Amino acid sequence: MTKRLTICLSVVLATTMTSPAAFAYDEARAVDDCVQKIRYSDSRYSRAHETRAERTAHHSYKVSGLIRSGDDRDHRFTCRIDNRDVVSWRVDQHNALSGDDGSNSAPLVGAGVLALIAIAAIAGNQRDMERGEKRSSYDRGETSPFDDIRYLTRECAREVRFQIERDHGEVRELELTYPHLRDQTLSGDGRVSFERGGYRELSFSCDFDRRGNIDDGYYSYRGR
Repeated sequence: MTKRLTICLSVVLATTMTSPAAFAYDEARAVDDCVQKIRYSDSRYSRAHETRAERTAHHSYKVSGLIRSGDDRDHRFTCRIDNRDVVSWRVDQHNALSGDDGSNSAPLVGAGVLALIAIAAIAGNQRDMERGEKRSSYDRGETSPFDDIRYLTRECAREVRFQIERDHGEVRELELTYPHLRDQTLSGDGRVSFERGGYRELSFSCDFDRRGNIDDGYYSYRGR
């Protein structure tokens, strides 16, 4: 009787740990989305710390903290997230150390570099707007997210990247190859490389709800 009870409890615990609630959009996910947005938009920034996320609405947060730049200085940052989307972000160009008089501003760059930065920012904003429009369309039931494999792959990549960085450290690059959609599950293989060096081959799987939001995500390393 005791053995049967132990087995039952183990099954219940395993089910709880792998349930969709384990991947709910919480403070940690909001911080990760904010930091990734900054890093993708400006490669000068890397590791964030002393972060905090204040919930403002369902799946919406105000995120703040410090982020390290390439010259080994900390800068204060903020993000606003609405319904899982990073709608705005800002990094203070001044050193965040106490007693800083503001004289440590970011170095001046040439007009050509500024133009490239502006173009990249515009392109990023356009991608965010397109993603937001698609999600709104899917939420209203006007179109089906399962007709857009690129959208599903990008959403799955965000989930897989979050899990890998949570488990094994910062990701330099993640590539999901040959994604296959069956019903509402996207699966396939991929490759991840890390900021600290090294790479791993992996398999992935993401389960979506009918509106194209991820219910559950999973990855595992292959070989070695």
